[in-house]
Amino acid sequence: MENIKFKSIYILLIISLICLSGCKPKAAGTAKSDIEYKSILLSHFAHFFDNTDNPSSELKVSFLYPASGLNPELLEKLQALFVTEFFGENYAGLSPDEAAGKYKEQYLLFYKEQENLFKEESERLPDAEHAEHDDDLFDEVSQTAYSYYEMKENAVKFDNASILSFAVSVENYSGGAHGSHSYICCNVDLLSGKKIEEKDVFVDGFEARMAAILVARLVKDNKLSDAKELEEIGFFSVDEISPNNNFEINDKGIIYYFNEYEIAPYAAGLIAVPVSFAELRALLRPDSMLEALF
Repeated sequence: MENIKFKSIYILLIISLICLSGCKPKAAGTAKSDIEYKSILLSHFAHFFDNTDNPSSELKVSFLYPASGLNPELLEKLQALFVTEFFGENYAGLSPDEAAGKYKEQYLLFYKEQENLFKEESERLPDAEHAEHDDDLFDEVSQTAYSYYEMKENAVKFDNASILSFAVSVENYSGGAHGSHSYICCNVDLLSGKKIEEKDVFVDGFEARMAAILVARLVKDNKLSDAKELEEIGFFSVDEISPNNNFEINDKGIIYYFNEYEIAPYAAGLIAVPVSFAELRALLRPDSMLEALF
C-alpha cells in the first residue's frame, strides 16, 4: 500500500515539473506580441519622355504596418503612428493604403514637374548644342542633375507584450555630389499606443551622463584611449556628442543612432552606439517600462 502511495506521489511530482517547465508563461521582457503585419510595396521607374538616353527617376517603397492582433482602438493608434513616422505629418489621418497611394501620387507629380523642367532647360541650350542633342534632350550636366531616386523601407526591430521598436530607413538622391541616407527609430508603448520618448524612460537631467556613456563607447569601439582622439579620426567636437532621442529598444538595452553629419562627416555613414541595461540602470525612472526587460 505504501509502495502504491509512493508511486502516486512520484507521478504527481513528475506531472508538476513538466507543467512548470512546459507551461510557465514567458517573462514580459521576452514574450512576443500577437501583432501581425502587412506590407505595401510601391515602385516606379521611368526615363524622361520614355527615352533611355534621358535621365531617369526611381521610387522603391516597402511599408510594413500592423494589421491585426490588437484591440481595434489600439490598432488604429498604432497604424496612425506607423503612417506618420513613415510618410510624414502631411499623411496623418489616412489609412495605410490611402497614405501609400497619396505618397506615390505626389512622387509622380514631382517626377512630371522635373521632366518639364528638364525639357525647358534643354530647349534653352545654344542652337549648335541643341542641334547636337536634339534626339535625347540632355547634356552631361542635366543627366546628373535630374537623375533622382528614393528607396524607403521600415522594419520592426523588437517587440514584446508591452514595447514595440521599429525604424524607417531612407536613401535618396535629388542632385548634388551624392545621395543622402537617414535612419529614424520609433518606440511604442503597446499598452497606450503612444510613442516612447527619452523623457518617458530617463530621469531628469540624464543628458550629461548619457553623453559620457556614448562617448566612452565610441572611444572603446574605435580602439582609442582618449575621447579627444575621436576628433583626430574625423568626429566633430566631442563636446557636442549627446543623446538625440533617436534610439532603438531591444532585449539587451538600447542603441542610439546618429545620421550623416550629426557627429561625423558624411563618409562615416550611420553610427550606431549600443548602451547596455547595466549602463542604463542608474538613468532610468523608477516606473520606467524598460525595467521589465532586465
